[in-house]
This record gives sequence, C-alpha cells and structure tokens, in this order.
Amino acid sequence: MFIELAEALDCPDCQAELGLVAFVGDLHERRVVEGRLGCPRCGVEYPIHGGAIDLRRGSRGSDDSSEPSEDPTIPGPVEPCAQERAMQVAALLGVQERADARMLLDESLAACAAPVAGWGERLEVLALVAGSPGGGVAGPAEPVPGVTPIAGVAGIPWPFRPHVLHGVALVGGSTERLAEAERILAPGGRLAVFEPVADVLEAIEGRDFEIHAAEALALIATRR
Repeated sequence: MFIELAEALDCPDCQAELGLVAFVGDLHERRVVEGRLGCPRCGVEYPIHGGAIDLRRGSRGSDDSSEPSEDPTIPGPVEPCAQERAMQVAALLGVQERADARMLLDESLAACAAPVAGWGERLEVLALVAGSPGGGVAGPAEPVPGVTPIAGVAGIPWPFRPHVLHGVALVGGSTERLAEAERILAPGGRLAVFEPVADVLEAIEGRDFEIHAAEALALIATRR
C-alpha cells in the first residue's frame, strides 16, 4: 500500500470522514508491506499484509499486532486478466494521460490491476478483491508496485473519502455503485462501466457526469 493512500480511506466501521492512520511495520520505497491502519475516531485497526489492506470483519482488532487474525496469506487471482481486457481498462480510464493518479477496479476487474498499473506513470491501482474471514482472498501473492488490493469491501459505501480518486472501472454497474463513483471521483475523474446493465444510462444521466460513449460493451463518462 502506498503510504499516502491512508489519508484517502475512511473507516468502514464508523464511516467518519477523517482518513486513517498508517502504522508501519515494513516500509519499502514509500509502500507499506506490513503494518496496519487505525481509525482516529473509533480506534478499530485493519491489518496490511503483503501490501494488501484487509478490511474483513474477522481481521479487525485493536492490539499491536500487524498480522491479520485470520487467513494471513493472500493467494493469487482465481483467473488471470486477459491482455485485451487489461488494455481496455487502461484505455478507458486514460491511465497514460495523467501521472500520480488513483484508479479503482471492482471485484470483476481486480485481476487486471497489475498490467493496468504498468501502463501508467506513478499510477496507484486499488483493486477490490473477494474474501471472507477464514477463507481465501483473490489477489496477488506478492506485493506488486503500483497495486493495492483491498479485501472486505462487502457493499456500499466504499471506504474512500469524497473526491479522492481519478478513475473507477466497474462491470455491470448499479444505481448504488454509480452514486458511490460520483461521490469518490474527483472533478475530471473517469468512470468506465463494462457491459453496463440496462438501467445504467438512465441512472447516470441524472448525476454529475458528462457521458462520452454509451454502448453495449462499455459506458465512459467524466465526473464534472
């Protein structure tokens, strides 16, 4: 996890818009490999292991341990990301058009995080990965430069402060997720919805987005 990402995250428990505090156990080139994140309001802590943030309920604690209480390993992705899909994600998010950007990929696109990060300049790709307490987590087995897997984001709201991301890529989409994308995207941020469900266009038209393309394969919009 890039250390400055802590201030862009909110506590999933109390949802206070205060950011989180990083407690570093192992730091390599400004990336937290081992450590934990703490909420300054409610005191709940979330482990960072192998560069991945674990927000799963079974991993939470308030002791001094930087290790997750359950399932300390994060195995590789269940299915690799096809090169064509990764190129589509990178292109629709415009990762080569800006440096120092933060991009979010949902669970269906998480396996594309590493190749997408490789096409950007100082790009940080946040990947929502599947997982449950005591079970496996789909994510990279070793820390990948520019990639932060986040486990335990089960629903809405997502654990990000308002207007802190520069791109969001989803599959299918929903009214709730479009509302979250609007909340967490900075002005000028890019939204890409692959294989949009039937009501996505109608739902996005009433929000603060400028639509650039709306087809069966993908919808592309920019946050105003």
